[in-house]
Amino acid sequence: MLAYGCPADATDEYIKIGESITIESLKRFCHVVVEEFVGEYLRSHNATDVARLLRIGKDRDFSGMLGSLDCMHWK
Repeated sequence: MLAYGCPADATDEYIKIGESITIESLKRFCHVVVEEFVGEYLRSHNATDVARLLRIGKDRDFSGMLGSLDCMHWK
C-alpha cells in the first residue's frame, strides 16, 4: 500500500488477507517505523545540522539547498 498507493481492499487478491487486517498491519508498521527512527531521522534540525547542510550547499555552489525537495537525493 505504501509503495504503490493501492487501496487496502486490493491487497487481499495477492496477499490473501482482508482489508481490516491490511489496515491494522499498515498502522502497526508505521508506528514501529516512527518509534525506531524518530530520534535520528524524524526530528527537527538542530543548529549543528543546519550549519553542516549550509556548508555542504556552499561547497557545491548550491546555496539555498536547505529544505529544497529537489536536492534531497544528494549525498
